[in-house]
Amino acid sequence: MDILSSREWAIVTWIIIYLCFTIFVLKVDFTDVLKSFFNKKLNILWISILLYNLFLTIILSFSRYWNNIYIKDIVFWVVFSCITSTISIFDKNKIFSFKKLIVTNITVSALIEFILSELTLSYYLELFLIGIILPTNFLFLVSQTKLEYKVTENVLKKFLSLLNFIFFVYILRELYKSFNFLLSQETWFKFLIPFIYSILCCPLYYAFIILNDYEKVSYKIQDHSVLENEIDRKYINKLKRRKLLTACGLVHKKYIYFDNEFSKKMRLANTKEEVNEIVREFEVSYKLNKKNIPKFNKNYL
Repeated sequence: MDILSSREWAIVTWIIIYLCFTIFVLKVDFTDVLKSFFNKKLNILWISILLYNLFLTIILSFSRYWNNIYIKDIVFWVVFSCITSTISIFDKNKIFSFKKLIVTNITVSALIEFILSELTLSYYLELFLIGIILPTNFLFLVSQTKLEYKVTENVLKKFLSLLNFIFFVYILRELYKSFNFLLSQETWFKFLIPFIYSILCCPLYYAFIILNDYEKVSYKIQDHSVLENEIDRKYINKLKRRKLLTACGLVHKKYIYFDNEFSKKMRLANTKEEVNEIVREFEVSYKLNKKNIPKFNKNYL
């Protein structure tokens, strides 16, 4: 078990058990799930994440502090932090905060991932604890969905608090016992990996934010009515998308302002002159009001 830690092997074991149970006992067909998870647009997203982080890894590999054992930590960071953070950008049910995303990645996730990879118990004990903690967390999430589950929610909340307290005490104990281990260069570099990648992935996150902005607003301004000349309608819709991109560019606040103030007007525009006039009006209005535009708008997101 040198490649993965005992906790990581325990997680892999539970994943295999879950897949075997759902496929061979519950007879669940994962074909549709895989098709939806790897459709054309999502494939572009996953490939972008993979190539960007691969590029960062190649650059960092030239550092004199580099060691190939860090690849495992990078893979875990990409799967459990980078992909999760990217999904939160496209989640319509959450108010996205770029600042909160970065702070969470740099602080909480870095500490948690380091603890999860370095401070572990025996394989069988990890297997047992994960088998308790994961179902309990799942039941707690389900109990929050309906009011009649309130009593169950309170019980599970207290139980999870107890587990967190025990885990916290264990961490303090292990940190005290392994103080010399924490001072080693290898340990500190592994601890810094989430910090480094969280900071270096900021441009990638921002690119996804702008892509999400463009997709949302461009859909709203399309004219879906049937005109006498279908070719003209397609031309005007294409012109609207192009003008939106050139007017807003890579500025997130511009998309927010355009969506709130000009998306309805743009949707009703059906001539080239009207589209150009709305764009000019937007550019003038944005310059006058940009200081009062919030960075993130609840209704927009």
